[in-house]
Amino acid sequence: MKKMTVLMMMLLFQYGCCLFSEMSGYAEKKIFIAIGKTVTFIHRHDWSRATDSKRRKMFLGSQNPFAEDNNFAYIECFLNETNQVLFRVPSPALNYLFVSKDSKYLIGLSKLKNYNPVQLVVFDMKGNLVFYSPIQEEESKMNIDEFETFKAKYPKYALNLIGRNRISQVGDTIFIYPGTIPPISKKVWYYLFSYNATSHLSSFFRETTTNFIYWYKEPDPEIQLKYEDGKISAVSLLDPIGKRFEIVISEVLKE
Repeated sequence: MKKMTVLMMMLLFQYGCCLFSEMSGYAEKKIFIAIGKTVTFIHRHDWSRATDSKRRKMFLGSQNPFAEDNNFAYIECFLNETNQVLFRVPSPALNYLFVSKDSKYLIGLSKLKNYNPVQLVVFDMKGNLVFYSPIQEEESKMNIDEFETFKAKYPKYALNLIGRNRISQVGDTIFIYPGTIPPISKKVWYYLFSYNATSHLSSFFRETTTNFIYWYKEPDPEIQLKYEDGKISAVSLLDPIGKRFEIVISEVLKE
């Protein structure tokens, strides 16, 4: 563990300093660390000017921060005893890491929304992306008939949203997190906005104009995981005022 401590100190020294301005947009370099029983996870993101064009291209295009050409954010996993790197994978910018008690999963949370389309990630111990989701203060709320009408009217955009885990179904209600739909279409955005509602996860999420969404309690959201048949089925955590809510993985709509 002494070697890991030295490694963490070096990384913190290298990336700990930052520049921040809500007026000009988030522009920080950050590092976050989570230590488990056998492994340690390190997340680094670089939102400085040096990566601006690459991040802009991702956000206005595929909105896929998990692509191999992502050189602005990653998660790295080390074996505690030897410091051996087990894997390194691209990721969105994160602000909080949590290793499950059974050491099966890493949960990453993000409050950053500037050029950052994903606020929740779940990875397994092999570096596989198990689940991801955007989080928004507001969403579009539809019944099944209204959603079928939307799919028929704008099939390309509906498929795009489904493919990016931006649609959930709870019973007979559909929740859509439109964000920025590439390519940007004001017509579709206004259509979805006509069904605007507060997030069904919590009514206490808050977003700033440019940079942040505050959707979990800081400094510790007290994450709990739920399982079905030995696999993760839901992530439970506290919202900004300390009320518990959960994100159910099976509720994300798939074609």
